[in-house]
Amino acid sequence: MSSTFDYPDHRTSRLKNLDARWKVAGFFIAMSCMAFLQTPPVSMIAVVASLLLLMGTWPDFKWWLPRILWITLGMLLFIIPTPFLTPGESFLEWGVFRASKKGIEASLLIFSRGIAISALALTLIGSSTIYDLIRGANGLGIPSKICSIFWLGLRHLDMLSNEFKRMRVALRARGHKSKAGFASYKTIAWLGANMLIRALDRSEHVGLAMKARGFNGVFASLEKPRSTWRELSFLSAMIVLPSLLLILDFWLGYQHD
Repeated sequence: MSSTFDYPDHRTSRLKNLDARWKVAGFFIAMSCMAFLQTPPVSMIAVVASLLLLMGTWPDFKWWLPRILWITLGMLLFIIPTPFLTPGESFLEWGVFRASKKGIEASLLIFSRGIAISALALTLIGSSTIYDLIRGANGLGIPSKICSIFWLGLRHLDMLSNEFKRMRVALRARGHKSKAGFASYKTIAWLGANMLIRALDRSEHVGLAMKARGFNGVFASLEKPRSTWRELSFLSAMIVLPSLLLILDFWLGYQHD
């Protein structure tokens, strides 16, 4: 079954040859450090560094650039009202609206941390297949059951998406048009119930197919895990550089207080 989700082509990433275990560990540490930043200047530096890493390791911008833009638009829903809802010293007044200086700093902090973490996550997703990343997480000690549930959940979403598209085509072929009315609501309810039944049926078939193929919860691969100087250098960089940002962030916060 072909996937209906738009997965990136990891072959265009310059991190494709690194072991998935160290990529998962390095990016997890970096994203954790980004989440603890507390000063807007350092968080903006983190945004620039994360975007440079994304552009430098994954030059195929046709996949990640629209997603960065959608993430930015989604975050505007949170950062635009924040200056007007946060009490503090007034920075800008316009009629009955008053934006506080503390609220603007909070908005910049939320925006910069969100973009930095999103850029790192997109870099990680574009560096390997989803299966390899889950296998790498399993190699770092994440229980096999959790990894199996996550992987099977993604595949199940693929099946549901395929089934939804098939049903939508069938409805259009029969001349159905969605309108605000009891007949349309009844059709949508029938469609939802039918998808639920088919999802249960497909899950049982997938379980039987996995048992027939001898799947025991272990993520196997023809490639053996390796730890070369490239993996160690990458992991060291992903630990040292975000840690330096945290130290600078702590120092600026201490000076500000």
